[in-house]
Amino acid sequence: MITDDGEAGRYAHRRGICVKDTVGMMREAAVSGLVPAGDGRSLLLAMEQTGRHLRGIPHSAEDLLR
Repeated sequence: MITDDGEAGRYAHRRGICVKDTVGMMREAAVSGLVPAGDGRSLLLAMEQTGRHLRGIPHSAEDLLR
């Protein structure tokens, strides 16, 4: 399941469902080379600026790869 809703994520996790969020998905895309880390971080910041509430946006592009 992919969600940025904390309560929905906790509910699913308690039921044994694997839960990922937007930042986690972008991290996986960057690590696998599907998205350049700098572009991925920029997109996350742009999403945040439009009002999305994302948890754990990395401080740098390099941090997105960890």
